[in-house]
Amino acid sequence: DDHEMGMTHVIRGKDHLNNTFRQEYVFDYFGWKKPVYYHYGLVNIPDTVLKTSLIRQSIRDGEYTGWDDVRTGTVRALGKRGIRPEAIRRYWVEAGMKSVDIQFSWDNLYGMNRDLIDDSSNRYFFVKDPVRYDIDGIETIKGEAPLHPNHPERGMRHYELSGSNTVFLSAADSVEFTDTGRIRLKDLCNIKSGLPAVYDGNDVSILREGVHAVQWVSRDSIRTEVLMPDGTVAEGLTENAVLREKSDTVQFERFGFVRLEEVSPSLIKAVYTH
Repeated sequence: DDHEMGMTHVIRGKDHLNNTFRQEYVFDYFGWKKPVYYHYGLVNIPDTVLKTSLIRQSIRDGEYTGWDDVRTGTVRALGKRGIRPEAIRRYWVEAGMKSVDIQFSWDNLYGMNRDLIDDSSNRYFFVKDPVRYDIDGIETIKGEAPLHPNHPERGMRHYELSGSNTVFLSAADSVEFTDTGRIRLKDLCNIKSGLPAVYDGNDVSILREGVHAVQWVSRDSIRTEVLMPDGTVAEGLTENAVLREKSDTVQFERFGFVRLEEVSPSLIKAVYTH
């Protein structure tokens, strides 16, 4: 029993409160020193599957790939997505032990994880559902961008387009370009609408006019599949500078942090982090 085992603290759900009253009665009756009782409330974790029996059955049915399926809330799934153990540990330490029911916040966990990975995650351009544009009006276009804005010592990604000057924009940015007629290709140049699109100089002051800077990739980009938390796959293209990346966690600008699972000149497979 608790007395013979030298138990000093009892930590359990508040649904055991009645058991605590009974046990305290026994301790008092025998004159034993009572342990310290802590009771915590239920934790509601929204938008995820946690029930192990359901997960196990879904794995058997082939609906889930395994215990690390990103649609579940298992620790393995969080690890697959690139959520660091330190972030999970910090979340629960700061949440503390409360006697009331609490609502788990994914945003808070993501914020803590971002604090851990942002500094080490190099930046790359990823274009979801790419739309092709050829640029007229200039023979060669050159540009460069840092691997990380806060770490110039890590070096630059260098860009050079020549000939047909083909670029790809995401489907969403393509719609904006069609609507506004002008857009800036981040760290490269400005273009305006036409068939083909037309080079519009490299003056960044157009950003003050409300023109948006968007991510883009060139012909030598790599086909990419990003597994999303809901189990769907975001398809697109990633700039080939990522082939030299040594870390497994990077940031696709304006898309999110991802964990790289497979990187080759023919295909990149990644898992969305947040």
